[in-house]
Amino acid sequence: MIVQNQKWRNYMTKETRRKTSTPNSNLKRYFSFVGIKNSHKDDIIIIFSLTAITLYLLSLISFSPYDSSWFSASYPQGDIKNWIGSSGAWLSSLVIYFFGICAWSLPFPFFVLIMYRTPSKINIPQCIDLLLGWIFLFTCTTLALEIYTPFIEINEVTFMSGGTSGLFLKKFFFNNLGETGSYVAIPSFFLIGITFIFRLRIFSQYLPSSLSLVKKLFKYLLIIIRSLLSKLKMFFLRGKFFFSKKEKHKTKSSSVVEQDKPFCDILSAESHSVVKNPIINIPQDFQSYTKKIFNSFDLEKHKLSKEKLSEVSENIEVILKKFQIEGKVINSRSGPTVTIYEFQPTLGTKLSKIYSLMDDLALALKVDSIFITPVKNERSVGIQVPNEKRALVYLGNILAKEDKNDEQQKLSIGLGFTEVGEPFSADLVQMPHLLIAGATGTGKSVYLNSIICSLLYRYSPKKLRLLLIDPKMLELSMYNEISHLLAPVIIDPSQATESLKWLVNEMERRYKLMQEFNVRSVDSYNEKIKTSSANETDNNTIHKELSYIVVIIDELADLMLTSAKEIEKLIQRIAQKARASGIHMILATQRPSVDVITGVIKANLPSRVSFQVTSKHDSRTILDQMGAEKLLGKGDLLLLKPGQSKLTRLQGPFVSDEEVSKFVILCKKDQSSYNEDLISWLESKGERDCDEKISRSDKDEKYEEACEVARTKKFISVSYLQRELRIGYNRASRIVENMEQENLIGHTNNSKYRKWIAED
Repeated sequence: MIVQNQKWRNYMTKETRRKTSTPNSNLKRYFSFVGIKNSHKDDIIIIFSLTAITLYLLSLISFSPYDSSWFSASYPQGDIKNWIGSSGAWLSSLVIYFFGICAWSLPFPFFVLIMYRTPSKINIPQCIDLLLGWIFLFTCTTLALEIYTPFIEINEVTFMSGGTSGLFLKKFFFNNLGETGSYVAIPSFFLIGITFIFRLRIFSQYLPSSLSLVKKLFKYLLIIIRSLLSKLKMFFLRGKFFFSKKEKHKTKSSSVVEQDKPFCDILSAESHSVVKNPIINIPQDFQSYTKKIFNSFDLEKHKLSKEKLSEVSENIEVILKKFQIEGKVINSRSGPTVTIYEFQPTLGTKLSKIYSLMDDLALALKVDSIFITPVKNERSVGIQVPNEKRALVYLGNILAKEDKNDEQQKLSIGLGFTEVGEPFSADLVQMPHLLIAGATGTGKSVYLNSIICSLLYRYSPKKLRLLLIDPKMLELSMYNEISHLLAPVIIDPSQATESLKWLVNEMERRYKLMQEFNVRSVDSYNEKIKTSSANETDNNTIHKELSYIVVIIDELADLMLTSAKEIEKLIQRIAQKARASGIHMILATQRPSVDVITGVIKANLPSRVSFQVTSKHDSRTILDQMGAEKLLGKGDLLLLKPGQSKLTRLQGPFVSDEEVSKFVILCKKDQSSYNEDLISWLESKGERDCDEKISRSDKDEKYEEACEVARTKKFISVSYLQRELRIGYNRASRIVENMEQENLIGHTNNSKYRKWIAED
């Protein structure tokens, strides 16, 4: 039985081999029959194909219509110019007659055969694709040649460019598709041939990417159109503020004109670059237009669902229970950045034990960090857990808030949003100065822009003037030429020092005025001079209202690097004494180190804001306590109020550069309103610098003697002058520099000696 099964298997194997035999296998058997090894058959086929291709191409290259062939005769017989002889002449004339120029593509099938027999060995389907692609390309080429260039000349003999095959294809396509259809068929056949040869997927591969590209182009085009429309809108808005009602009230008195002009216009009969104490008013519709510029957000859309809140509450209770802390989450409040879960522990639980579990609780809840703070007037603690998706809060919500407390505040600034998303503002007069610090990229520059915009939005230049110092030269430059500025944005550290000195002088001047009227604050002084009895003094001097001055320094570290002692002394003096005179400071730095935020500066700036920092040491430097290192970044901040040790967590509002640019356009003016005293002070500082340079270049008492030595020796050097005149090195080098400035001696030219070049 086993033997019969084995025979059956052998029989079926032979039958299967016989059925599946291919021409290739037959060719193998033939080669083996004639005695050629399988390892040499590919080389023989390749050599044969290359030889045939070479002979064919040589016959075409040397083709002459005057050779004796099947359609022409040459006399005498045997005078053949073709390199391959009569066979080449007959072959070339035949293919050119039938195929024209396309005869040059006939060796392509032989190339496919060579590729099939090379070591790469392309498979049969690839060969079929190549041959089909060649047929389609051959067809469209011969048809196109016959349609567009039907005849060519070879040695003054005319031939059909597409051959008789092209003429046949032209008649066939024109009879069946017409002239227009034939023109459409040519590129179609070309694409089909290219697709077969290169195996392209033109529509399936490139059409989706092309559609996506067109979609992106339309998207960018819509963005550009929206930007242009918004800029056009701002142009018309600005035109309404700056240029409306001018011709209408030309005949009215100057006082009426002053009331109608907007706050961004400086009212002056003459065009001056500097105007002292300009009269500026805010238009009634300015704030309504401004509210449309700044974006706002809806907190209700970003609040967590009740299911999510209950899930996290249960997780907190379970996690704390594992650490032997019993209690219950009694309330939860969702905000833009964090969600507060009020956890009420059982009686007898130590609060320090809950604080010690902050890192463990953050790890269990899969968040970066959490804060735990006592809840005011409650027997519970608030566990602040970061939201999975933080909501972006905008300045528009702070500006839209109309609170009675804001009206009572003398200089209100929007500082951000609380943990539950309520706008938070503070009175800069009560602070009375603010220090902002944090690591790079945590949102200080955006926060500073939001503070400046909130001040410009709420107060006119008559009540508030700004002095902006920007050593980085980029952050505050967009505010140039607004009406609130006392001077252009200061970028030079030396001018920043001089501007702080001017503030000290202005502070002293204001105190003398307040002493004269026996008042203790700027507000009392302004109220008193409004009365007619106090408006003029004995010497008929007219007193004007004093506006608040806010100094904003964007990068304190750069100023401290140039002249730390002088800057520290000026900041200390202004911070200690300037509050009653209406001068306030906002300082920002990205390097919260003790050499920048010194003990003197910290002692005089009790109000501080800290963004995320890299270490606990930096947090102690800014806030005198830890916590800033656990912030989330991107506007997440801690506020230390004056006279308090408890920190307030806020989310700084986001304001984009586009919003600031639009808002600044409304705040700009036609004429400058810089303070004349400050401008002249800074200009005199420059003159003092020039005088110092001139004084340093004054001639030494031994200058003439040194010139005589150089004239006699025809050369001079610093060391030689030291020995001759017996003076020090610094004095000798200064004399040599003066001689070079007066063109008495030449330059060094890589030598310590300088030649005498003056004429005797």
